[in-house]
Amino acid sequence: MFPHTLTIYHKKKEDGAEKWSRFVVFGVLWNEIKGSIMRKTGIASTNSVQVVIPKACGDIVLSDGDFIIKGVCPIMEPKSSKDIVNGHLVTSADYKDYGADMSHWEVLAK
Repeated sequence: MFPHTLTIYHKKKEDGAEKWSRFVVFGVLWNEIKGSIMRKTGIASTNSVQVVIPKACGDIVLSDGDFIIKGVCPIMEPKSSKDIVNGHLVTSADYKDYGADMSHWEVLAK
């Protein structure tokens, strides 16, 4: 339905250590939002990413603090978030259960 591919790195704690799970999702909508804001100290970037993941893409595990990357990322098991190059930090992940074909995830990231 949608033309983009997404790689999700889901963070979880195991035995007090950070572990990352990798998921590749096809058929998503990736929307980059470019912007800036004027502050007393100058101009600051407010660039962000909005992603729509239809329920038809399967069972997705996603939460705040995860990282997303547009396309298929070859890194299988990163040791830390520093290993996820060009990743966007998920700031909001909401599941919209509208029923049937309209259910989807709405994800915001920086």
